[in-house]
Parts: sequence; structure tokens; C-alpha cells
Amino acid sequence: MPSLSIHILSLALCLSSGFQQGYIASVLNQPYLQMQRFINDSWLVRTGSPMKLSTLDMMWSFLNVCFPIAMIFGQLLAAIMCKKIGRRGTALVATAVYVPATLLSAGAKMCHSFELLRGNQGDEAQAHYSSIRSLANGVSSVNATVWIVECAPPQIRGRMAAMQEFFMAA
Repeated sequence: MPSLSIHILSLALCLSSGFQQGYIASVLNQPYLQMQRFINDSWLVRTGSPMKLSTLDMMWSFLNVCFPIAMIFGQLLAAIMCKKIGRRGTALVATAVYVPATLLSAGAKMCHSFELLRGNQGDEAQAHYSSIRSLANGVSSVNATVWIVECAPPQIRGRMAAMQEFFMAA
């Protein structure tokens, strides 16, 4: 029988990466009407005229596609990070990357600035908060799965790895 600590570790790792990935994909992308309204309202506050419908659709499409692309890059980056700084260091770096993403997200609403959601066109250093969060989430999802499988006793490794996928789908 595996120890209680391995179950708590696997649950924490699943919640930190798999659940977030599933939650972002299934819940946060659903309020598209509210997001389009927010983009249009912040544009209206600054320019005095509403955004064209085609431009609004293009902006929303861009916001939606940033998540999976950044997630893929994060998953590719995880292998390099795990090799260079180890699994623990990779987990800490990925967790630290969530902080600026959260601050940009909160700042976008308070400042009526949808540019904080997607980054300024003229400023490549300011990245899309969702892309930052998705990049960290991609790193976390790979790192957590590897960590769970390596920490678990051999007789339950498959079950622990499957938990990660379950939390993504749940």
C-alpha cells in the first residue's frame, strides 16, 4: 500500500497542472460574449467609437489561439528546464511565472486595457497574460507527470500518471 504522502503529492501535482489546464480550456474560454464586450468597451473608452465586428472577431480569435500554442511551447521547454535545473527547480520557476500573469490579468480589468490581455503590438516584451500562464502550465503539466511517475512505487505508477489526465478532463 502506497503511503499517504505519495497520494497527497500526486493530488497536489494534479491540481497544480492538470486541473488548471482543463479548467482554462473548458471554463475560462466559455464567456466569449463577456470577453468580446470587455474588448469592445475598453476600445470605446479610449477611442470613442466601437470596434468593427470583424476586428473584434479577429482579436477574440487571437486571444483563443494563444493558449494552446503557448502550452505546446511550455511542454517543449519543460524537458530542457528539467535537465538544466531539475524537477523541483522547474516546478518553482513555473509557479513563479504565474504571478506576473495574474497581475496582468487583474490590471487589464482595472485599467480598461485589453492590450494587457494580448500584449501591445509595438512592445514585444509585454506578452499576453494567457500566453504566460499557458507557458507555465505547459511546463507544469509535463513536470508534474514525470514527477508523479518517478515518485510513485512501481505497482501504482500507471494509476498516478492516469490521474494527471483525469484531472485535465474533469
